[in-house]
Amino acid sequence: FIESFKKSVQDAVLDIGQREITNLGLSFVFDLSRPTVVAAIRQILETVSNKTNETTWNDLVSLFQQAEENGEGIPAIQERLSQYFGDRKSDYQTERIARTTMTASSNAGEQEAWNQAEENGIQMDKEWISALQAGRTRQAHWEAHGQRVGLHEAFEVDGESLMHPGDPNGSPGNIINCLCGMIAIVKE
Repeated sequence: FIESFKKSVQDAVLDIGQREITNLGLSFVFDLSRPTVVAAIRQILETVSNKTNETTWNDLVSLFQQAEENGEGIPAIQERLSQYFGDRKSDYQTERIARTTMTASSNAGEQEAWNQAEENGIQMDKEWISALQAGRTRQAHWEAHGQRVGLHEAFEVDGESLMHPGDPNGSPGNIINCLCGMIAIVKE
């Protein structure tokens, strides 16, 4: 957001600042590089960005909660996202958001269920399961297939520690559009 709107905000500040200097009958050039001007522009961009992101975040949380309450899958969630974003997001982008969110949610739900099972005396490990689809499965996820770790240990995937496929602590390149899952390996 900040990068997208930085030039527009700078241009507006420069145009208005220069106009005011001219209106005051002065002939110097407005200095856009002054630390106070740079700080003001940064504050505007950060504040608007945070407020926009917070509003969008709250809307999306509500959207996903409603979809979950209705038992909707990825196609229905994608339709909800398309309606929310209108023509600002393509079908590919809304599908990517739906898939990424649901992969993370599904795997986080399994992890939490297994944590609760452990509290009730069940000991287990977990194993990464990749989709293994040529042309769709990332090389690092293909290599992670079959990786077995303790229940509270992270998988090592492409140099990152992920508690489960779609772990939001992972980099975008490691979690977006992930098709992977995991299974519990109950110990005797």
